[in-house]
Amino acid sequence: VVLALAVVLVSGMGLRDLAVSQANYENQINVVEKQSALLTTVFDAVNARAIAARNIVLLDAAPDQIALEKKSVDLSFERINASMKELKNRLSNGDAKSAGLLRKVEEIEKIEAKYAVVATEIVGKALGGQRDAAVLQIVTECRPLLRTLVAAVEAAKQEIDAVGAHDVAASMAEVQQLRLEMFVVIGLTLLAAGALSVVMTRKITGPIAQAVGIAQTVAAGDLSAAIDTSKRDETGQLFRALQSMQSSLANVVTSVRSGSES
Repeated sequence: VVLALAVVLVSGMGLRDLAVSQANYENQINVVEKQSALLTTVFDAVNARAIAARNIVLLDAAPDQIALEKKSVDLSFERINASMKELKNRLSNGDAKSAGLLRKVEEIEKIEAKYAVVATEIVGKALGGQRDAAVLQIVTECRPLLRTLVAAVEAAKQEIDAVGAHDVAASMAEVQQLRLEMFVVIGLTLLAAGALSVVMTRKITGPIAQAVGIAQTVAAGDLSAAIDTSKRDETGQLFRALQSMQSSLANVVTSVRSGSES
């Protein structure tokens, strides 16, 4: 029973640690996926805003279509700001890896601040009838900033993916190591239980076999066999009982012989 409880206890502790590590592993995957998704949202919103602003400047669209493009620009601003804010909050945990990523995100934020001003000016000029000035500003200011912004977003996403892959691999290795350790501990516990079971079996069956041998010797008429009665456990009690029986039989035999001789 004690051995069974030991195996159950060791298994339970191992499974608990394994569950914690597995949860950490899954959480790490979720963190990486969420950070990458937020940067993808920023990237998509930047491109959507650029396309909408270009359409406002270059297309001779109906007022309702222009209104839709203007709304797309505004929504893109909101998506970018919300995603950047959430991403910064997620990276503000103080560790070295997050600090490095946070600096990249802050650099994106600086470029976005400049680009937002230029994009707003371009849309304003286009809506105000200054199409040529808007086109010139797209070529001279907007496109260089857009390329810089896109490159910064892609660089941050690549670093998040690289750091995330490393962290996920480390978490997976921890899970595998804990699983291996749990199996080794359980195996050693079972081996110890088996060895102890063999020892206990021999401790019980050995004296019983010895007692059977003594009984067979007595049954064969040999009442002179030496019996060790030094043990203080149940086996000792059995041997003392056999010794008492042997002595009683020896006395009976002696009495019978004495009566025959007289």
